[in-house]
Amino acid sequence: MPDDVPSTAPESQPRTDGAPTERAATPAADVNESTTPGGYAYSVVDDNGDDARAPMPASSQGSGRGMLVPLLLAALVPAIIVGVAVWFIASSRGGGSDNSRVSADVANLLNIFSQGSDGSVSTPFESQLAPGFPDGIPAYPGAKIVSSVRQTKGADVSYLVVYDANDSRDKVSAYFADKLKADPWQVDAGQDGRESTLAQFSKIDDPNITGLVLVSASNGGKLTTIVQNVQVTAGAADAPKTSFSPIGARSLPDKYPDGVPPYRDALLIESAFQKQGGAASYLASYITKDGASDVLDFYRGKFKDGGLTVRDGDATSSTLKDAQLVQFSTNAQDLTGQVTVGKFAQDEAYTRIDIQSRVAKAP
Repeated sequence: MPDDVPSTAPESQPRTDGAPTERAATPAADVNESTTPGGYAYSVVDDNGDDARAPMPASSQGSGRGMLVPLLLAALVPAIIVGVAVWFIASSRGGGSDNSRVSADVANLLNIFSQGSDGSVSTPFESQLAPGFPDGIPAYPGAKIVSSVRQTKGADVSYLVVYDANDSRDKVSAYFADKLKADPWQVDAGQDGRESTLAQFSKIDDPNITGLVLVSASNGGKLTTIVQNVQVTAGAADAPKTSFSPIGARSLPDKYPDGVPPYRDALLIESAFQKQGGAASYLASYITKDGASDVLDFYRGKFKDGGLTVRDGDATSSTLKDAQLVQFSTNAQDLTGQVTVGKFAQDEAYTRIDIQSRVAKAP
């Protein structure tokens, strides 16, 4: 398949009742470049229509104040933290904002930056710590939890938490400097600049726990935002499991190719498209309780009935568990693609179906 074929996005909007949700769908902005658990690159498009682009976790992204993340910060901090920090530092977040709306925006933002093609699974929690967050991590007294995310990848688990504090940035930074230099913590790297203060820390008596804390003042100066990232190596087995609950189906992009049918009774959880020159690439992701072999047999039959050539492909590059795939194409190569199936990471009782397709000339 060509390199410009799209892939999937997160699977649901964050809830406002404090309950865990699946990875969030595209936030207020309607286009977001992303990757699927199968490793495909694409642009997510919401049907709501404005042409805004969601912020991306690049250290060179500008803010409303022309702020650039320092090079040292970009070197020390994972892209997820850089992206969140840029957004918070750049935005005006005065005391009059609607708390539920801020929480929803933050949950959306955290999910954008926690997307990946590495087989990780992220679960956001609004206004509370994600279950399993390690005990004893220093937290600023009186700070309000805006949102948190727990991300598992293989045997490891990572937590991202955003807090708001009413005290000054200097006071908050001094608190963390004092706490993190005392046993059982040590500061391994740090930076104190005009826009933010950063500390990278580890736990002396447990090498499996490491973290970062970034402190920055809001644009209006009325709040101090604390972004905390804690990684626990080999901690996924001890992290509490969250139940998966399917949500409403998403919609297929406009002019999605007729020759690529949906799987029978499957739930469409994600869709995307991207136009490049005269071509158009699409992705549709479904989940079903049917087995992988049933899904592939269905598509082999449908494609052959439609006059397409079907052949088995190599699924070793997919991060879906037990992945298998088939490739399809017309004789004229004006429609090509592949169907990848494997275990759905959030609930292995489901089979996930990622269908890439490419139309050689955009309709």
